[in-house]
Amino acid sequence: MNRVLLDIQATRPILGDLLDNRYQIIQVLSIGAFGRTYIAEDTLLPSSPKRIIRHLKPSKNDPQFLLFIQQIFCQETKVLETLGQHDQIPEVLAFFADDQGFYLVQELFSGQLLSNLVTSNQNRSKHWTETQVIQLLREVLDILDFIHTQGIIHCDIKPNNLIKRADSGKICLLDFGAVQPIYRTENNSNQQINFDIQPAGYIPAEQLAYQPQPNSDIYALGMIAIQALTGIHPTKLKIDSISQEISWQHLAYVSDELAKILNQMVRSSYHERYQSAAEVLQSIDKLTNPETLPITPQELTSPSCSIEDLEDALDFPENFLEELQASLNQTSQNIINTINFQQRRFLKLPGLSPLIVVFVIGTSINSLLITTGVFYIIQPDPAQMRQMEQMVQEPLEELSKKVCQIPFICFWLGK
Repeated sequence: MNRVLLDIQATRPILGDLLDNRYQIIQVLSIGAFGRTYIAEDTLLPSSPKRIIRHLKPSKNDPQFLLFIQQIFCQETKVLETLGQHDQIPEVLAFFADDQGFYLVQELFSGQLLSNLVTSNQNRSKHWTETQVIQLLREVLDILDFIHTQGIIHCDIKPNNLIKRADSGKICLLDFGAVQPIYRTENNSNQQINFDIQPAGYIPAEQLAYQPQPNSDIYALGMIAIQALTGIHPTKLKIDSISQEISWQHLAYVSDELAKILNQMVRSSYHERYQSAAEVLQSIDKLTNPETLPITPQELTSPSCSIEDLEDALDFPENFLEELQASLNQTSQNIINTINFQQRRFLKLPGLSPLIVVFVIGTSINSLLITTGVFYIIQPDPAQMRQMEQMVQEPLEELSKKVCQIPFICFWLGK
């Protein structure tokens, strides 16, 4: 690949542009600080198949910096080219550069993201069966075994990066933008390292401490499996005060055999986890019967009073919906006024953290929903429930559109 000189002021490419005289952009999937992701059609093939194009655009035009980025880009493309040989990983089809940056073209998988299939609620009718979870584990562990053998840690295993293909029904792994090489240090291989950090969702402690291990990916997959069984997001699971491990088994219908496997996948210390995906697969192969042994689940929290007592205490007036509508309108207008004010401040104070603004806006929206949530719980009339949902949905949609007009927030969140 020849050296490139970037036009860092340009805003192209845009919808309809033809990249490399071949790939026509039809959709912008995301916009981030260092580039964009597009869906494009391959115009040189008869069926014009859709492709994913990842566009990397460095922020400065320094020749040495660009040369460094170009080298890194080529190295990572070679890694992805090797990984793409697995049928459950997108194949690398092309890479090129122009005065707008560097481009990587990959196979586009059509299907459903696992985030749409794994629920985050306690409705047991939507929870996965043990057989479904075992199938998920088998398919993803096969991918992890392959990429770890290639010396790569994915570092971003989560439901949004797993997709069930529409054609084959197989679970496939996406987004290798956070991959890390496996560093093997034989002298320290037996050294016990303790991290005084709590895991965060699908991310184990050692990864938060910038020391990812191959079984960091195994931890993430184990948490996804637990979420599928319990309907509870990993961030809402409790840590047992005695064992200091994730407490979840009492919330699911799961056999002791599968629970034992999952518990070892999500041990807080990576030394105590399975050390390889192949090792987990061996344990799964030993399961003689995937049928569940039911365990009566316990509720995460117990209400301090009955619903009937709550209804009597609140004593909603007959015109509650009308009063609530007026309150929603006023509250949403106040938040929009705040957003307009913050938008003007961003133009003067670009150093202000977007997290702070998002937190303030989110807190305001949350307060708007508290009263409506209580009303929703105690009202048995489905017609009133539907009316409530519509009343809340409209101001929230308006607020979400307004938030995305804040320049630095949209730019910062557009990974």
